Amino acid sequence: AFNMVDHLWHGVFGEPEKGLGYPRMLTPWRRPYATADGYICLLATTDRQWRNLLAAIDCAAMIEDPRFCSIPARTANIDALYTILGERMRKRSTAEWRERLDAADVPNGVVNDMMAVATHPDLHASGFFEPYQHPSEGRCVAMPYPVVFSDSPGGQRLPPPRLGEHNGEILGGLGYSATEIADIAG
Repeated sequence: AFNMVDHLWHGVFGEPEKGLGYPRMLTPWRRPYATADGYICLLATTDRQWRNLLAAIDCAAMIEDPRFCSIPARTANIDALYTILGERMRKRSTAEWRERLDAADVPNGVVNDMMAVATHPDLHASGFFEPYQHPSEGRCVAMPYPVVFSDSPGGQRLPPPRLGEHNGEILGGLGYSATEIADIAG
């Protein structure tokens, strides 16, 4: 729902010939950028941020290019712009880009790999991960129920079932007899 406003704008409000979908969001280049050693997200939205970003990636002259000199021009040429950005971002490490983009006042952030997420101390301190003891698998880690209500807090009541653990109950509920269930289970 958050993005639908952007995607519906042209097709619903006055320019139906342009169809639905916001080109800047639909380009395959609108995603985190690969760096020399990982990934980074960045978000330049204003002309000032774009000017600063292009300077930070050593492409300051691009802001004079008619294809990239304004928000409408960049939007019309978004694939070309994001392609150049993608190529440039691969030339330095994530830490180097963070330093340059922070200095240029361009919003950015590291994209953590799965191990960095799984071991992130802030996520553990906030209870994002919840260890539990599974009866057959031993120690496991899950993410707790993300919504907490005062009268029904939710949470994990049972461990995940083992393969086939509830077959008898399910098949019995579907009307199979004990003999038929035994035949199915083999």
